[in-house]
Amino acid sequence: MTEEIEEEKEKEETPYIVQNWVTSSTGRKIYCKPLHSSKHNRIVKIIEDKHRDAGKPVDIPTYLVPVEGNDDETHEHDETTLEVKNNLEETEENKKNWAAYTLAYNEMRVEANEVILKWLCVEGIDFKKSSKDFAKWKKSQEFINILPVGENEQEFAYIRDNLIVTTNHSTTSDILSDFMLTIENCYILAMEGPTSEMVALARAGFRGDVSE
Repeated sequence: MTEEIEEEKEKEETPYIVQNWVTSSTGRKIYCKPLHSSKHNRIVKIIEDKHRDAGKPVDIPTYLVPVEGNDDETHEHDETTLEVKNNLEETEENKKNWAAYTLAYNEMRVEANEVILKWLCVEGIDFKKSSKDFAKWKKSQEFINILPVGENEQEFAYIRDNLIVTTNHSTTSDILSDFMLTIENCYILAMEGPTSEMVALARAGFRGDVSE
């Protein structure tokens, strides 16, 4: 039994070999720099607070559940709790509030994802590795009069359109594997002595967050 426990412990503590690059879906190497996930969380909170302060219903609607002998309990709605038996008016109100929340929440997530993508491109990608290709790209964009103004804007446009591949470059609401792999690798690079288990947990948490 002791040997089995030791073997299981050894498995959990297997060091994770971190590479400073990932391969994109187009076969390009994207070189990464460490990014701390705490900044990701801070970006999301700032945008969430901005939308809430603007009066948008970004918080999950709630309802009261009577508890005998105690104060009513507050519960969060989900799609299965909107209908109230024998009360069409309250049911319609719940559905209306849920629809408003869903719309506001999705708008908030789109904006947060756009900011996170910019943060990744500007701070998380080792841009020097692509300097030769970037120079060629700048010339072509300048020739057709669509080169963005400003160094950060140019680097962001190049990385977004040539390294980070999405189905639609006009929006980042649908985050695909290239972006997720890259930002995950940036977070892993920032970990101190990551194990395979730590990396698996971090990936599961991140993918759950961006898919909400």
